[in-house]
Amino acid sequence: MGQVTWRAPEALIERVQHLAAAEGVSMNAFLSRVLTLATESDESDPLVLRLRNRLRAAGMLAEGAPTGPRPSKTDFARARAAAGEGIALSDVVTGLRE
Repeated sequence: MGQVTWRAPEALIERVQHLAAAEGVSMNAFLSRVLTLATESDESDPLVLRLRNRLRAAGMLAEGAPTGPRPSKTDFARARAAAGEGIALSDVVTGLRE
């Protein structure tokens, strides 16, 4: 697990601490949840939509990011297995296979 140092104005830190305490979670857990929601692709969650709209208005949302549903574990496993088949790119580049 990684670690990030976050510098912010005292007033913002106090608001985050207050919100985390109101939810009964640590500040770390609260920030992790907010960042997860900011990067989630579940557009049906009202909290995700509200957060994304605020980030978009602030110019902080990467447009073009995936917004559809995530593939199922089965579909992901199938795609991962298929990705290992075929001609290796290194063979194509070196001219060993065409």
